[in-house]
Amino acid sequence: MWLWVGLIAFMSVFETWSLVGVFASIVVNIIVFGALALQVRLLANQVDLAKQATDQDHDRRRRQTTLEACTSFLDRQAELRLRMLPSDYDEAGVAALQAKALNGDGEAKQLLSVYLNGYEALANGARFDVLDLAVLNRGLGRRIMLVVDRYRPIIDHMRAASGNPDLFGDLEWLARKVKQRRGSAGEWIDDAPSLKA
Repeated sequence: MWLWVGLIAFMSVFETWSLVGVFASIVVNIIVFGALALQVRLLANQVDLAKQATDQDHDRRRRQTTLEACTSFLDRQAELRLRMLPSDYDEAGVAALQAKALNGDGEAKQLLSVYLNGYEALANGARFDVLDLAVLNRGLGRRIMLVVDRYRPIIDHMRAASGNPDLFGDLEWLARKVKQRRGSAGEWIDDAPSLKA
């Protein structure tokens, strides 16, 4: 300290003020650097918040699209029911319609083809992450598992007739995913987002 005081005593006024100016500019640069670092940190936080908001909006839109697709599918299913498509829960009715289709009834086969292709379209959407798997599971999960199980004979027949072993493969994939989400017994597990959020 005394060395600095001694050096300042031997310097001219110009040199003294130059030294003070240098130290002042260093202090100002440190303050500016600190402010800049704080701004960069705040900007990074804003970018993270914007990404979270964008991801949440994307998820909400995907769930909304899935609900619209399910509604459209159920409307189409109601039209098919008017053409004598049995309920998925009517095991005897499903077996009788399949028997007709397997015995050469073209109208029954076409009805089942349209019906299964509707499920396949939903499964395609889920597999490519266009539709939300949790929403499909919650709304149609039990029916998806039933359809793959109960319509197995006509699915196998259509595969063999078309020569396409992957026919309705996405529907089977979706049924496996639903079953995984529901557990080995196929019970419903509530995986919906919290309403409190």
